[in-house]
Amino acid sequence: MPPFSRRQFLQTSLIGLAALASVAAGPEVSLQAPTVFNVRPAVPALALTFDDGYVNVARLLDAARKAEVRLTLFPVGQLLDRRPEVWQRAVAEGHEIGCHTYTHRALGGQPVETVRAELEQFCTAAHKQLGLEAVRLFRPPYGSGWSAPAVQQAAAEFGMTVVMWNRVSPGRQASRPSEVVQALQQSARAGDIVLYHFQAAEVAAFPRLVEHGRAQGWHVGTVGELLAAGG
Repeated sequence: MPPFSRRQFLQTSLIGLAALASVAAGPEVSLQAPTVFNVRPAVPALALTFDDGYVNVARLLDAARKAEVRLTLFPVGQLLDRRPEVWQRAVAEGHEIGCHTYTHRALGGQPVETVRAELEQFCTAAHKQLGLEAVRLFRPPYGSGWSAPAVQQAAAEFGMTVVMWNRVSPGRQASRPSEVVQALQQSARAGDIVLYHFQAAEVAAFPRLVEHGRAQGWHVGTVGELLAAGG
């Protein structure tokens, strides 16, 4: 066998060092969290979800109690600390609380340490203010970064399912409750997860949203109930 040239020797040495470094570091772990946009095949149910919680929370809770509906709410964690009483009421009345980060930070492009910190702060507030031992659902603010490895990894570490949506309210573009209702009537299907934001028009439209869902023969309830119904 001919002797190695200096270049061959250096190349072989570098390959060996890289292999040793890989063994020492161990395999890179990249976890995937369960992620849902809706439930298919169609389940005769509809989940109306509400994000943020800066305004109109008590009004929505009043409407939900009157309609005998439980909802999935994704409050910003800071609001649990600022106004714990309204969120305590939500829990007492059977509503499902999901994580929407602590500061409402967009997570796209953020390192996993930042995402972990946001989820950890939220869970700490949820335990302190609401007595929740675990939070199982997570919705990234703005939907930003939902599929990013850092977001998926952190959500999986906390045992959370990433909950997106496949229908969205006209939101701030809707100045009248009738526009919110019309949007749902025109597009909603059984098994949908619909996104709202506690806006005045959305809260005012809520009773008619429930009426429409029930008129189709759908159970209007939480994301957890929708997922359970979907098997």
